[in-house]
Amino acid sequence: MVLSSYNGEDILVSFGGYNGRYNNEVNVLKPSHKSTLQSKMMETTVPDSVSAVHNATNCHKRCRI
Repeated sequence: MVLSSYNGEDILVSFGGYNGRYNNEVNVLKPSHKSTLQSKMMETTVPDSVSAVHNATNCHKRCRI
């Protein structure tokens, strides 16, 4: 995913994805700078369930790409 400017306009470009299977789609989006939501930053501890991320990062050992 890349955020860039083209002719003075901000654009967001993403490549590929996974929705049950891999694809090579290119998506170009124009982000809206209007926000009705107020952002909040929260500090929390990382739950034990995040350890699943570690298993996904080791996929190259057992996954065929």
